Amino acid sequence: MPLENTNKLTWEDFEYLANDICKQISAKPIIFDSIIGIARGGLFLSTLLSYKLNIKKLYIINTQLYCEKQLISPKILYYPENLKLDNVLVVDDILDTGSTYHLIKDLVSEISENAYWAALIDKKKSNVQFDFVGQTLNNDIWVEFPWNK
Repeated sequence: MPLENTNKLTWEDFEYLANDICKQISAKPIIFDSIIGIARGGLFLSTLLSYKLNIKKLYIINTQLYCEKQLISPKILYYPENLKLDNVLVVDDILDTGSTYHLIKDLVSEISENAYWAALIDKKKSNVQFDFVGQTLNNDIWVEFPWNK
């Protein structure tokens, strides 16, 4: 399993976890019409899932919670206005403190009444539970994603 003896996720680990999320999604009786990727880290997974699940409608919500690995006051930098979707999959790279979720959950509920959430990694530090997760960690490490190099 990725991240057992390291904090560095490789591109191969990324694809492994993304494939696992695809299997979880395929096992549910949900047909997604769109994906919202949380910029920036969630864009890699949201794009890959859009190809693997053949979901052509891909949107972005851009948030900022960290600056130079330091937690800052969360803010929304960009979101699609006047958008209404049916079954949307909201995708991020990591579920850490739950700050991103709490920052955008009301906005997402205005976009769709049927929003489902996915992340590559869940650090189990928050009370937020996503619908689809690639890997759950039992320790609080700073995860180095391959796109952070």
